[in-house]
Amino acid sequence: MDHLDRGLNYIALDLKTAKLFIFIGFKVIIANKKSSTKSKRITRSVLALEIYGMVRGINILYIIAIIIDIPPILTIVYTDLYLLYKCLIKLGTTKEKRLIINIIALRQLYKNRELIEIRWINSNNNPVDAIIKSNCNKALKTFINTNKLCIRVEG
Repeated sequence: MDHLDRGLNYIALDLKTAKLFIFIGFKVIIANKKSSTKSKRITRSVLALEIYGMVRGINILYIIAIIIDIPPILTIVYTDLYLLYKCLIKLGTTKEKRLIINIIALRQLYKNRELIEIRWINSNNNPVDAIIKSNCNKALKTFINTNKLCIRVEG
């Protein structure tokens, strides 16, 4: 592959073990595993961790789109942290100087319509909690059993 010296790690996707996740409508995810990384910086705020995670996810999306040479992907970002939603949509501010650049970059993506929507999802209805938290809600189980999902979102 080109540009192996730029610090990018390419991981081959094994289609034999890949899992297909289909969420409401046309939202389809193909994955071998979920990604959850620790921040290399000492962070004392949940807002910082959420912003770093969101920026990382959006960067990975664009890298994949460039590598497999597909047109721009319409991206809707969900967060269950209301403070982050307020910072991005309602133009809230933070005193944490390290975060300001990331917040401005995310706002610019939203303004340029590279991010179609940014939505806040209520934690009590978040089906992803079943994957990432030990004591989760029953949203994913209900979705699997009934094929129906009630999610409260704003945005």
